[in-house]
Amino acid sequence: MGATIVLMKDKYSDEIIGGYNPICWGYKKREEWYYWSRNESSTRYLYADDSFIFSLGTCKNSWNAKFGFVKKYEPAIRDDPNLGPCFGKEDIYMKDKVCSSEPSSFDNIILTKSFSIIEYEVFQVVYKRSEENRWISFMNPKYFENDKYVGPIF
Repeated sequence: MGATIVLMKDKYSDEIIGGYNPICWGYKKREEWYYWSRNESSTRYLYADDSFIFSLGTCKNSWNAKFGFVKKYEPAIRDDPNLGPCFGKEDIYMKDKVCSSEPSSFDNIILTKSFSIIEYEVFQVVYKRSEENRWISFMNPKYFENDKYVGPIF
């Protein structure tokens, strides 16, 4: 599938929470090829420098949106076939639409310790060519200043 954005809606606060994952969920590397494997019971931690998590607030209160970028040498993704999308060690940990959050792998973001999810969606990120004929990752940390997006608009 490739890079994805995960959006979750908190059941009680209507807060929109999520993250960006540049790595394929459920893929393993064997020799030089990646292959799909969902039959394992063990957790794998995956590393990516451009992963981030966010809280967009609610529809009524979106002015306090927050972004947290993965710390250097910390796992960005917790890949486990028995869990929902998980970011960091336990920064966002989902099992059966119940999430917990224990800050560890991402900077500058504090989420509610425990929350229930009404629903969640996983979207594939498709990159668009720029006028200079180069691929642009629109969520690259270089496009953020003081947690505000300042990158290109497509």
